[in-house]
Amino acid sequence: MAVKSNQAFSLLGDLRRRHVFRVAALYIVGAWLLLQIADVIFPGLGIPEASIRYVMIAALVGFPIALVVGWMYELTPDGIVRTSPLSESTGVSDLSLRGTDYAILGALVLVAVSVTYGLIVQMDDVVEVEPASVERMAFPLPDKPSIAVLPFDNMSDDAGQEYFVDGMTEDLITDLSKISGLFVIARNSVFTYKGTAVKVQEVAEDLGVRYVLEGSVRKAGNSVRINAQLIDAVTGGHVWAERYDDNAEDIFALQDRITEKIVSALELNLSQTEQFFDRGTTSPEAHDAFLRGWAHFRRNTPEAFAKAVPYFEQAIEFDPDYSLAHAALATVYWKVLDKSWSTRNDAWVAFQKISWEVATERFTDNLRRAMEDPGALAYQAMAFKYSMQGRHDEAVAEAENAIAVDPNNPLGYEALAATLIYSGQPEDGAEAIRGAMRLDPRYPYEYLFWLGLAQFNMEQFEKAAETLGQATQGNPEDDRALILLAATYGQLGRVEEAQFAAEAQNLVRERRNAQRPDKDVSEEGIESFLLGPYALEDVDLWLFQESRDRERLREGLRVAGLPEFGESSDVSPFFVTGARTIDVIEAKQQYDRGVVFIDVRDVTDSRIGRIKGAVSMDSEMKFTEEALNAVVKHDEAVVIYCHGSRCLRSSKAVIMAVSWGFTNVYYFRDGFPAWKNAGHPFDID
Repeated sequence: MAVKSNQAFSLLGDLRRRHVFRVAALYIVGAWLLLQIADVIFPGLGIPEASIRYVMIAALVGFPIALVVGWMYELTPDGIVRTSPLSESTGVSDLSLRGTDYAILGALVLVAVSVTYGLIVQMDDVVEVEPASVERMAFPLPDKPSIAVLPFDNMSDDAGQEYFVDGMTEDLITDLSKISGLFVIARNSVFTYKGTAVKVQEVAEDLGVRYVLEGSVRKAGNSVRINAQLIDAVTGGHVWAERYDDNAEDIFALQDRITEKIVSALELNLSQTEQFFDRGTTSPEAHDAFLRGWAHFRRNTPEAFAKAVPYFEQAIEFDPDYSLAHAALATVYWKVLDKSWSTRNDAWVAFQKISWEVATERFTDNLRRAMEDPGALAYQAMAFKYSMQGRHDEAVAEAENAIAVDPNNPLGYEALAATLIYSGQPEDGAEAIRGAMRLDPRYPYEYLFWLGLAQFNMEQFEKAAETLGQATQGNPEDDRALILLAATYGQLGRVEEAQFAAEAQNLVRERRNAQRPDKDVSEEGIESFLLGPYALEDVDLWLFQESRDRERLREGLRVAGLPEFGESSDVSPFFVTGARTIDVIEAKQQYDRGVVFIDVRDVTDSRIGRIKGAVSMDSEMKFTEEALNAVVKHDEAVVIYCHGSRCLRSSKAVIMAVSWGFTNVYYFRDGFPAWKNAGHPFDID
């Protein structure tokens, strides 16, 4: 045992005499400096950052070689000479190991272990990727760098952190989308891969992109660890892979580091406005609340929207100037108004107990706040608002603003497509919606509706029938697509198919009407919802600027056998207590007497025409006692109307006027369609 101990000390002593410890220390310092230099200059030379790993491997492989060289040779004033064996050396002083020698030896062991472990962990992240085939790609590669950001994996022990991980993925997509020199696949498409084991080359081929970013997030308490790697799917090589550890309160800075790393790796030149990624708030609490709400918002159902509202409101409590949260709330309330959710006895009513007037007020207020510091979502909401109001030029301008702010957001292109189609520019509208489809290859079926509408207005009826057929197969509850498909078949002379599509559309309306609360009309939430089977008069409510587009739709539906007017029984009440119901003949008599007419339709409906001289009290000028009293006195005659007998708004307005003490109220139940059909004077805004 003593012999073995003496041999060990003799070996260590010889290592010291031959300066092997010194060679090892110098080698490690040199290798570290080499790695730092490579990390700085490789990106500038266009060398993938993944190559740094190969430098590390070379350094590790070279380490034992350096030790062997250090053992066999030494540097002397006469040059490099072979080190003499211990038995041949002369004048050798005491070679026993000292404390510094043990410290150097221990440090070398620790460095070797840590470097080896780090390399193993990092190499475990770098899985070999099979190159994608450009020929098999579903779409041609864009003429600029293209990327898909896959949903990051939630590696946290808490499944409740899923919203946080998804929110980080969406933030990265949003940040990258604002870079005009980059083509970014939309969130909707990449999230179809969430929770599935998918190969990078398949993603690239499905979506038509060159680069794929994937990673994972582990959140424990206030600590966040992110692993991310950027892969060149065409070559199968890793551009870079990094691990980030930080505090959750510094999540914005952490996301910026990842975004900047991608920008640097892809050699993108940012404009002045793209240098700073503004998320609209500096409050982590507001951002966290917004992410929780956004997780619900993305599901795009009345139930999910109702759940999203409290989180958006909470985000605004943390940061009253949070423009994105205001824009999200405005969009929620716009959906309520556009889809008539507040009429139906569904989850929205159950959660919110909200009326049309309240939804309108909240939409207007939140959109106003959002437009103080507008982003893409605010511009999109404003574009749809202007389009619904018939302000087509302004609608197009706002949609273009949305695209300018976020050039990779397909919703901006959808808004532009809708505004262009309604304004009589279907060719440009078709191009815009195809742009949305390219950014979001797994697009919602609503995009097919817009493409089909553009094709219909270009009188490409065969193409429109094919497109709208796909839209209705994907979403059988889309009544707009069904009625447009019926008109398309009508234009093609395919009468039976036209009738079948029209019947399917009416079945959808019947199911929705059946969900209407069985209450007195005065308790209804939304009053302008048209009930009953579809009729040709309803074509007037389409938002087309050009009358020829409206008439093309009407002609196709006439072939499908739709009636001129809808059924009026059991919809709006025939009589309202305290008021007098009048028909179109009596309405004209009151008109000739100079009686004031009040149009209570929404501005969306009134833009197709208004009884000449009538006062409009729509969502912009609310029907209130003060507003009505400013027009007529409580004992003066007044006629109130909306869009026909299937419109509930006029009956409720009459009930309200009587309750306010107006004693000479006339209820023109048949409303504007009957007036227009009789040939009486009306104005078009």
